[in-house]
Amino acid sequence: MANIKDVAKHAKVGVGTVSRYINNSGYVSDITKRKIKNSIEKLKYKPNELARNFSKNTSCLIGLIVPNIEHPFFSSFAKYVECELYELGYKTLMCNTIGISDREKEYLDMLDRNLVDGIITCTQSMNNEHYLSIDKPIVSFDHDFGEKIPTVHSNHTKGGELAAYELINAGCKNVVQFSTPLSVPTPSNERHFAFENVMKKNKINIETFQTEWNIFEYDYFYSMFKIYLNKLNGIDAIFTPDLCAVCCLKIAQEKNLKVPKDLKIVGYDGLNLSNYINPKLTTVSQNIPLLAQTCVRTLLDKINGKKDIPSLQILDVYLKSGFTT
Repeated sequence: MANIKDVAKHAKVGVGTVSRYINNSGYVSDITKRKIKNSIEKLKYKPNELARNFSKNTSCLIGLIVPNIEHPFFSSFAKYVECELYELGYKTLMCNTIGISDREKEYLDMLDRNLVDGIITCTQSMNNEHYLSIDKPIVSFDHDFGEKIPTVHSNHTKGGELAAYELINAGCKNVVQFSTPLSVPTPSNERHFAFENVMKKNKINIETFQTEWNIFEYDYFYSMFKIYLNKLNGIDAIFTPDLCAVCCLKIAQEKNLKVPKDLKIVGYDGLNLSNYINPKLTTVSQNIPLLAQTCVRTLLDKINGKKDIPSLQILDVYLKSGFTT
């Protein structure tokens, strides 16, 4: 395999000249550029990317921290982040924390040691102080660390209101919502507060049941909801994230309840799977591609030293009509 010295010898120039050409780090005449280019092509030389990045004080690696890549929302988000970064010349290093703070800490330490250029975090198994102590580029998705770390999330307040009015307009009177622990300070919980407020203002009976934090497995949701729904009588509507909504629909069908005649369901997220269950799920849709793109562009702005980066960016949501309401 050819190395940089072979290229220099073939082009009859110095190694430093080849290095300047490869790294675009100094003057090289047009004639010499053509000679080096021709030698690189003939010798099939591939520059050492690690060495090039080291000379530029960059790794061209971005860390992406997600709670569980198995969850359809985060797998979709990760896909769009990776595609966006690839188009901009970066590679993605995935961290799947599964609720384990030590895994999250290891990836943050990689940022602190300059092994990655920046991090997009979608999880928070650790306290805020560890994030805030790192003076390196970080962007947070759906968790507010304050002004030091830019935050990107959907308009969850609007999302909760859209879901509430959809069920009110469908004539529902006895409603249940399933949420993550409402004591956790995450912007996504705003949808549940908004949903409950609208229901109470309209004198609709509303009960909220909280799932465990940082658990995203289908089997967990199915077994938990089955216990709840077997105990609850007279409910006519459920509001819950899409993955949970799929579980609720399956349980309802097992109980011979007809959806939407006997029970109406509104999901949240707008995942692709909502289109393929029967009946098709009515859901509040987040713009996952735009959320991913906004996180990437914001992080690269930080890496490149751009000033006046907004500390908070809130993206719109909309109701995607289905046949469960």
